[in-house]
Amino acid sequence: MQFLHDSPIKTHGNLKSTNCLVDSRWVVKIADFGLHQLKQGADYLGEDATDLDAQCERLLWRAPELVRDPNSPPEGTQKGDVYSFGIVLYEILGRRGPYGRPDLTSSEIIKHVMQRDHRFRPSLSQVGSEGLPCVRECMVECWAEDPDIRPDFKTIRAHLRPMRKGL
Repeated sequence: MQFLHDSPIKTHGNLKSTNCLVDSRWVVKIADFGLHQLKQGADYLGEDATDLDAQCERLLWRAPELVRDPNSPPEGTQKGDVYSFGIVLYEILGRRGPYGRPDLTSSEIIKHVMQRDHRFRPSLSQVGSEGLPCVRECMVECWAEDPDIRPDFKTIRAHLRPMRKGL
């Protein structure tokens, strides 16, 4: 992601767990970036445009400020990518879907996000104490309501450096 943000592409705009591919050497490769122009105006994945829950499911990784703004850039923002990365970290640690709330539909989750409920984030209690504290801290920093205080990927990489210890 740091390379992508430093490239002429600048943003991913649709970062989610299904766009993170793991190769045979356990290296994560990011897919589906730079395609926002092709997707604009297209019936995404053949889903029915009237299926609200299907539409909302695609927004679960999107940053709150972008979900709330009807004129948000289709290519997203770098700080929006950081928020999405935090949700992907949660999915890995929590071994659940984004937000880890099977009791709520995707549209109900997005409704909470649209209401500026900045307390509405995935539950850290579902993650437990697994993993290194640096991962949990990084995840929470990525979820910050104010995009200006979210870290960039260079900072995230530095925060997560203890994970590579012993490799």
